[in-house]
Amino acid sequence: MSPKYVSSDKETLLPVAETPGSRAEERSNNRLESTVFYLCVASLLFLFGSLYYRDSIPPWSPFASTVQLLDAGMLPSLWASLPAPMMLFVCAPYLVERSKVTMVRYWIYLLYIVGVAVGALVFGSDASTMECELAMH
Repeated sequence: MSPKYVSSDKETLLPVAETPGSRAEERSNNRLESTVFYLCVASLLFLFGSLYYRDSIPPWSPFASTVQLLDAGMLPSLWASLPAPMMLFVCAPYLVERSKVTMVRYWIYLLYIVGVAVGALVFGSDASTMECELAMH
């Protein structure tokens, strides 16, 4: 005789109804996603704009030295900062809930942009230090 599988009558086949709090949470998540996305776009526009117009910034401007550091260190910083965010971007669906994957990817992207900018300043300052040392010898 084969065993009979009895299903429980307590289990419901209908989906769980949404509570009023879940809609408010969804709206706040959407607002946070939008904010992080716009921060990403704004920081990218700032970086690209400052590098694109670097020749038109007067040398006496307080931003001229920062833009020169960004210009000198941007390329090595882009490549040096890439592996960790790439791994997190790929692994995001496995690390967080399905509803928050997009927001986490926006955060990863924003932190990558900020990391590239900080790394460009560090690499740029190293490059300018080496140029000064070569000029002295």
